[in-house]
Amino acid sequence: MRYPFILDCQAADDLGYVPATTYAETIGAICDWLVNAVGENDWRGIFPLFVNPLNDHFDYAVEDDFCARR
Repeated sequence: MRYPFILDCQAADDLGYVPATTYAETIGAICDWLVNAVGENDWRGIFPLFVNPLNDHFDYAVEDDFCARR
């Protein structure tokens, strides 16, 4: 799977959302934090939910139900 996560922000844009910063401005600090959080440890022990990229990280059934009732 080349792109395991795809994020579509069109609905947020349509509501007038303006991001506080850009990807380019923040990605370095995020990567630094991740590297420091893991340190000499096995990353799988620090971030176990990401060991299997097919884990259901989001409760889409609840979201679908909510959207269907709107």
